Amino acid sequence: MSLRTAIDTLAGMSVTGVKKSFDIDELRGGVHQADLPALVPVIWQGDVTRIGYSKGSTAHDMQHQIRHRLLERPAQGALQGEALAAVTTLIDNYLAALRIFTPTTGARDIAPLQYEAGIVTWGGIDYYGVDFITLIEVEQ
Repeated sequence: MSLRTAIDTLAGMSVTGVKKSFDIDELRGGVHQADLPALVPVIWQGDVTRIGYSKGSTAHDMQHQIRHRLLERPAQGALQGEALAAVTTLIDNYLAALRIFTPTTGARDIAPLQYEAGIVTWGGIDYYGVDFITLIEVEQ
């Protein structure tokens, strides 16, 4: 499975409460207020790579670590208490979706590695949101 296929695999996951889960091609048009809450793949930010790659548990496995960013609402002007309650619910929904997600692209295992909630930036705008780091393991 290529890196692009791994990213698109996560874009195909349905998460309760998320209006739009973007694949790479869909991001060309940007993320708009009507799309929120939304999930976007993060491939880089500044000079730091956000994609990890390693050999899997056997010689024929490969693992991709994908950073998937949840944008809940713009931080400017938002009520922090409301945003944090919404983000907490969306974290629970994302983790539940990963447990039941069955990709059609040949992924052998998909598992959450960690998440970081707070203010996240996308397209120069600060949002309340979460960065999920998800492991996708495939047999080569």
